[in-house]
Amino acid sequence: MRVHALVDRIPWFGGHSGYEQLVRHLPQAGVDLACTHSRTTLNQIRIGRTYAAFKRWGEDTNPVYAAAELRFAWRQAMLPRGVRHVLYGEMHHRFFERWRKAPASLVATLHHPPRQHAQWPPAMVANLRRLSSAIVLYERDREHFEEMIRPGAVYVLRHGVDTEFFCPAAGAPENPRVLYAGQNGRDARVLREVIERLSAKRRDLRFDLLVRPEIRERTPDLIRLADHPAVAWHSGVDDLRLRELYRGATALLLPLHCAGAVNSLLEALACGVPPVTNDIGGVRDYGGGDVFPMAPCADADAMIELVERLLDDPDHRRMVADRCRRFAVEHLAWPRIAALHVEVYRQVAARAG
Repeated sequence: MRVHALVDRIPWFGGHSGYEQLVRHLPQAGVDLACTHSRTTLNQIRIGRTYAAFKRWGEDTNPVYAAAELRFAWRQAMLPRGVRHVLYGEMHHRFFERWRKAPASLVATLHHPPRQHAQWPPAMVANLRRLSSAIVLYERDREHFEEMIRPGAVYVLRHGVDTEFFCPAAGAPENPRVLYAGQNGRDARVLREVIERLSAKRRDLRFDLLVRPEIRERTPDLIRLADHPAVAWHSGVDDLRLRELYRGATALLLPLHCAGAVNSLLEALACGVPPVTNDIGGVRDYGGGDVFPMAPCADADAMIELVERLLDDPDHRRMVADRCRRFAVEHLAWPRIAALHVEVYRQVAARAG
C-alpha cells in the first residue's frame, strides 16, 4: 500500500502530541510511505507567497501551507501511484480549489466539528465540499459530513495518543490539583465559574491552567482569573513538563461548548487522569459515558459535583483512572489507530480503481 501524506506540525504541540504522530506508525502497519512536511523557513515562506499570489489566493493564505501544497502536488506527479492523505484538511482547503471534485485517491482528515464552521470563511466550507472522501474523528456528526461530501465516503476513525510517553506516574497525586489545557471549543465561562466556586469551598485546591498567552489575553473570563490565588498559569511547556502536569493532576477540567477529538482529553486518559467534561461532539467516542461520567453542557453545578467526587472518594478516582488508562491502551494507541487507517486507505484505493 503506497501512501503519500501531507503533514503539518502544529506549533503549540510537542513531539508526542497531535495527529501528525500517525505517520510514525504507518510503515510498521505495512505502508510504503512518502511524506511532504510543511516547514517554517524563510525560503519556504517566499515560495509559498509567490505560489499563493500566482493562484490569487489572497493575503490571508498561510505561505507555509501553500509551499507544502506545491511540493505535495509536484511529488504526486512524480509518484502517481497510491493514496494521498492530507492530515489536516481544513488547513489546506485552498489546495482543493484545483478540482470541481478531488480525485478519488485523495482523502483528507477533518478535525473541527460543524458548530465551528460558522467561524470559517465561506470559501473553506465550499472547498471542503470538493473532497471525494474524508476521515473524521468521531461518529456523532457523520451525517453532516456526508451531506458535505457524499454518503458512504466519510470514514470515522479515532484520533490516537502516544500511550508509551503519556503514561501514569506511580501512585496518586499528593496534593489536590486540577488541570485545564487547550483552546479550541473550550467554555471559558463555565471554567471560571467552577474555579471560583470550588476554590472558595476548598482552600487547599489548586488549578493549573495551560493556556497560550495570546488566548488568555483576549478571553474575558480568563482575564478575570489572571490574578486568582488558586491558579497557576503555564504556557510553552516541553513534553516532559506537560506530562508532569498531567501526572500531578487529580482531574482534568475540560468544559466544552463544541468538540471533535480533543488532544488534552486523550493525553489525560493515557496518563490515567479522570476527565471532567461534557457530553458533546466526540467525547463519547473517547470513553465518555462508559469509561468516565460526563456533565451536560454549560452546567457548572454538574461539573463541580464530578470534581468533588474525585477529590472526596479516592477509591472512585482510582477506579476511573484505571479505566481511562486501559481504554487508551486498548483503543487509542497509535499502532492500533495506524492499522485502522490502512484499512481505510485500502477502501479509498478500491474506490479510485
